[in-house]
Amino acid sequence: MADESKPITAKEIVDNPRIILGFMSEYVMLKDSSMLSTYKNLIEAINILGDYGWETISMSGDAQNNMFALIRNTNYKRKNL
Repeated sequence: MADESKPITAKEIVDNPRIILGFMSEYVMLKDSSMLSTYKNLIEAINILGDYGWETISMSGDAQNNMFALIRNTNYKRKNL
């Protein structure tokens, strides 16, 4: 199970899309690294998440060739605390 309190690698989702079914948070952060700036795993993971009803809120990159995407679960229902 992925730790949703820190960025989840896009490769984790690409390698095992069913991991999404266990996500409990309204938002998750995806991370991908790409030396050639293709970010293939990130694009594929975003598409997979989209199939499950998630939407991309924002994306940003850093100087170390990392790309981050904040993704929101549009089906999230807050639990009573």
